[in-house]
Amino acid sequence: MKKENSNRSAKIDVPLLNQMDDPRLFNGCEVTSLAMMLNFNDINITKQQLAEAITTVPLEDETGLKGNPHEGFVGSVSGETPGLGVYHDPIAQLATDYVDSNRVKDISGKGFSNVIEALSEGQPVWVIVTSTFSPVTNMQTWETAAGPIDITYDMHSVVLTGFDKDNVYLNNPYGEKDQTVNRADFIAAWEQMGSQAIYIKKTK
Repeated sequence: MKKENSNRSAKIDVPLLNQMDDPRLFNGCEVTSLAMMLNFNDINITKQQLAEAITTVPLEDETGLKGNPHEGFVGSVSGETPGLGVYHDPIAQLATDYVDSNRVKDISGKGFSNVIEALSEGQPVWVIVTSTFSPVTNMQTWETAAGPIDITYDMHSVVLTGFDKDNVYLNNPYGEKDQTVNRADFIAAWEQMGSQAIYIKKTK
């Protein structure tokens, strides 16, 4: 395991997109964050195009089983009908529609030091965290066709744009650029949500 040097820092200028701007995507933090990361990598794409392209699954099927966010966006992205969100797998797959698949690096399940390494190399990182950026107490287990999945309606997706010893910096698709968040709290929430992270490797 790499030893993380906590004295390092990084800051990346990533264009901000707001999921609540027209057309509003009430549940669309994941695709909005992906659009920011793609725009940073000179891919001209909108959050709405990604919302229309993302694989979707029903919130609940006819047998009463819940949708699996590892398989697609659960419910409605726009929020016109109820929805939850989507985990890293379908987002990484969607990203490969716009950049070479060998550039899409899904480092989910790995330590936060891998996120720090990507940021240190000037590559913003898409993550799943909680809307409070600290651990939540309302996690629940859904029964899906693939088995139990842990979820919370407080899930949120942002783009990490930097870090220092005490904080991380992020573009929040609710409309805040380079928001400052306590690093330890953020990591705890990120780990609670399954340590989900994706970045796009720079071209040489």
